[in-house]
Amino acid sequence: KMKQHRSLAPNLAILLLLFLASLTNLPICVESFAASKKSPKRLKKGQTSASTNRGFGKAPPTIDDILATFQIRIPSNCNELPCPCGCTPATIGLTYKDCCLPYHTGEKLPESPLAVLRSRYTAFVWRLPLYIAETTHESCSEYMADPMKHIKDIDKVGMFDDFEFLSLDPGIEDVNDDGDEGFVDFKVNLRARTDTTAHDKGATIEIAERSRFVRDGAPVLRWRYAEGVDYSKRELEYEIK
Repeated sequence: KMKQHRSLAPNLAILLLLFLASLTNLPICVESFAASKKSPKRLKKGQTSASTNRGFGKAPPTIDDILATFQIRIPSNCNELPCPCGCTPATIGLTYKDCCLPYHTGEKLPESPLAVLRSRYTAFVWRLPLYIAETTHESCSEYMADPMKHIKDIDKVGMFDDFEFLSLDPGIEDVNDDGDEGFVDFKVNLRARTDTTAHDKGATIEIAERSRFVRDGAPVLRWRYAEGVDYSKRELEYEIK
C-alpha cells in the first residue's frame, strides 16, 4: 500500500497543477516544471556561459575582428608625424592628428571632394581599408553592399602593397552648382617595392586620374568617391589650391 501511495504522489502533483491552472488561466507547463528541477551545470573557471548544445555555435566575427587580422602601415607615432596628404598650402606641415585623423576616426566628415581625396590617399598610404570602404559611394563599380566582403577585397587587392607612396598632387576642385557632385584631377607618385612584370624595383610610377565624388546620404549628407578615369597616358595641367 505504501508503494501505491508513493507512485500516485507525482500524478497528484500534476493534477493539482492542472486544477490551479484552470482556476487562474496560468499556462500549463508540465515539461518545463519537471526540467526546472534539474540542477544547472556548474561553469568552469573562466567560462562566462554554459554551452547550449543547440547548434548556435561561435558568434560570427565582427568588423573589428576582421580588421585586427589585417596588416597596417601606420606608424606608432603617427600623430606627431606630418600627414602624408600634405599637398596644399592649407595642409602642408600639419600633423596627422590635426589633418586626416579626425576623418579616419569619424570625428568629422570630409567637407569637400578634395578632403575625401586627401583622406583616402592617407588611408592608402597607411593601409586603412575600412575608411576606403566607408568613403566609397554605392554607384562605384568597386562598391560592395556587404561591408565584410568589401574590406576583405580592398585588403586583398586594393592596398598597393607592391608600392611606396611618394606624393599626392591634386588639381583644382570642380563642384557643380547644386553642390552634390564634384571632380578633382590629381597625380599620385609611387615607387615599386619589388620587381614585377610591369616595373623594376625602385622604379617611379605616376598615376593621373580624374575622380568623381557624390554628396548624398541620410540623415547626414556626405561626400564619397564614386568613380575615376585613368589619365596616366595624358598630360594634365595642375594648379595647387
